Amino acid sequence: MRELVPFIAMSLMAGALIPLQAVVNARLAQALGSGVGSALVSFAVGTLALLAVALIVRAPLPKAAGLAGTPLWIWTGGFLGAYFVFNSLVSVQKLGAAGMIAAIIVAQLAVAAALDHFGALHGAAHPMTLARAAGLALLVAGAALTLRG
Repeated sequence: MRELVPFIAMSLMAGALIPLQAVVNARLAQALGSGVGSALVSFAVGTLALLAVALIVRAPLPKAAGLAGTPLWIWTGGFLGAYFVFNSLVSVQKLGAAGMIAAIIVAQLAVAAALDHFGALHGAAHPMTLARAAGLALLVAGAALTLRG
């Protein structure tokens, strides 16, 4: 368990940054007068940040040969990220940060549990247990209370 602590800490930090990112991007959308423009600026800044990190750590360039023949679904990550950012900056204005995150977390855990249970997309199978189902049910109840206000 001790070897997992850095990854748990990183994941907690990532989770803490999601509502902050949504609020920041929503304010940027207001300043620019465009939600799509805000998402575009966000991705451009993120791309530059990743380029800087790649240069600093001297990451090898992707190999085109590794991309040849890959299934099309592998290419959807950028689209999924774009949808997430755009949805967040729009939804946070209507649901608030807590309501938006409550809905996101319920969906994340439900889909993650299904992916785990079936070992989908070539992942390791982790069967649904009564404890996991109870945790998901409690999370749904908590999200409902959060969204109710």
